[in-house]
Amino acid sequence: MSGSENQSIRKMTHALMQILLIVLLDVNFIK
Repeated sequence: MSGSENQSIRKMTHALMQILLIVLLDVNFIK
């Protein structure tokens, strides 16, 4: 794997983690 590919994957996983955190917080606040 090239460095640029690894960086893009890291950015994608970071964005997914942020989305998961937001969703979890939303669920906790709705309850």
